[in-house]
Amino acid sequence: MSSADLDSSTPYPVTARRSTARRLVLLLVAFALIVGLPGAAAAAYAFRSDRHSIVLPPMPTPSPKPTIPTSVGDTTALRMLVVRDGVAAALTKLAGALLAHDQETYLQVATSPGATAMLRRQYRNLTAMRASVYRVNAGALLGGDKPGQWKVALNIDVCFVRPDCVAVRVVEPSVWQDTADGPRLIALSPSKTGSHAYENTHPWELADLYVAIGPRTMVAATASLRGRLPAALAAAEQGAAKADQYAVGGRMPDRYRVYLASKGEWKTWFGGQRAKWAIGYSISTGPFSAEVVLNSAEISASYLPGVMRHELTHTASAYGTYYWSNNWWLIEGYAEAAEHGLTWDATSVTRRFVDSGWNGKLPGISPADNASVAAANGRYGVAFLAVYRLEQRFGRAALVDFVNRVLRTGQTPASAAPLSFHAGWATVQADLIRFIKRY
Repeated sequence: MSSADLDSSTPYPVTARRSTARRLVLLLVAFALIVGLPGAAAAAYAFRSDRHSIVLPPMPTPSPKPTIPTSVGDTTALRMLVVRDGVAAALTKLAGALLAHDQETYLQVATSPGATAMLRRQYRNLTAMRASVYRVNAGALLGGDKPGQWKVALNIDVCFVRPDCVAVRVVEPSVWQDTADGPRLIALSPSKTGSHAYENTHPWELADLYVAIGPRTMVAATASLRGRLPAALAAAEQGAAKADQYAVGGRMPDRYRVYLASKGEWKTWFGGQRAKWAIGYSISTGPFSAEVVLNSAEISASYLPGVMRHELTHTASAYGTYYWSNNWWLIEGYAEAAEHGLTWDATSVTRRFVDSGWNGKLPGISPADNASVAAANGRYGVAFLAVYRLEQRFGRAALVDFVNRVLRTGQTPASAAPLSFHAGWATVQADLIRFIKRY
C-alpha cells in the first residue's frame, strides 16, 4: 500500500468495524444473560436502537367467591356444607376462648340453657385443672330430630398442666340449630361409655370439681369432699414418688390424676365400678394415660397413703392397652409390692386363702364382682407374695423389665423369664409356689 493510499482525505471504511463491534457486544450480553451477570438485561436494552415501550394488558378483576344457594333450615347436601363450616368456625372460637380463659366468649357458642350449663361446667373444671391443650373438632353431620337441626359428635382432646403430653380424648354428642347467624349449639351431652377401652365418661363432664395440684399429681373432688383435698394431695405426691420407681415402658405419667368419689359418684364416674370389694381403681383413658378413682367413703385417712401407692403404680404400669389376660396376679401383685414394700407381713390376708383350698396356681383373673372381701384379699395376698418373691430374689430392675415384657409387649412369662431373670419360667414359678405355701 502506497502513502497515497493513506491520505487523510480518503474515507475510512468504518461501517464494517461498527458491525463487528455490535456483534461482539451482543455476544457478550447474551453470554452475560446466560451466566447471570448483573446488569445484563439493562445492557441488552441500552444497545437496542429501535426500542419501544411495552404496554401490558390490564389484569382481569377477580370474580367474587360464589355463594352456595341454600337457605336456613334446608336439609340438602349443600346446606350441610354451610352448616359444617359454621360449626368448625364455632369450635375454633370455643377452643381459643377456653385457653385464653375467656368465659364470656366460650359461652357464646350455645343458645339453650342446657347447653350453656354444660359448657359452663366444662369451662369451670378444665380451667381449674389447668388445661394446657384443648382442641375440638366435629365428626360427620347427621340430620337432627327437627327441621334445621344437625347432630354431630364433638372430638375433644385435652391435656392438663403440661402441653407436651399425649392428649386424652372424649367424644360428646351435640345438636346444633341452623340460624341466619350461623349454627348455634343447643344440646351437649357427656361422653358415652362404650365398648372401646377409652370410651368412658370423665368426672369433669359430670360434676363441679375442686382441684389441688402438686408437682407430680392432681387430685379433684366435688364440694362434699373438698376438705379432704390437702391430705389426699400429700398422699398422692408420696405415692407418685413410689410409683415412679415402678414405671414401665420407658416412661412415667406426665401427671397422675386422682378423683375422690362419694358413694353416688363411685357408681357413675368412668362408667361406674361394680365389684363390691373394690375401694379404688385405675382406668386407661388413652394410649399413654390412666386415671384413678377412689371410693372415699370406704378409705380411712390412715389407709389413704397405701391405696394411693397401689393405684398410682397401676397408672405407671397398666396404662393404655396392655396384656392383662391371665396376668392378673402380676398386675395386682406389682401394685401391692409398691404399696407395701418388702417388709409387709402378709400372713393374715393369705394364710386362710391358701389353707382353704387354693389350687396352687398363680391367679390369672380377678375375683368375681360379688366375691367376699376376705376372698378377694386372699387372692391379692397370693399375688403380692409372688411379686414380692420376684423382687426379693432378682431385684427391682429385673422385675420392672419382666413386667414390661409381659404387660407392655405381650411376651409370655415363659419367653420373658430367661431374658429378665436368666432362669426358665418353670423353675421360677415353682419357686414362687413353694415360697407362698411356706410363708
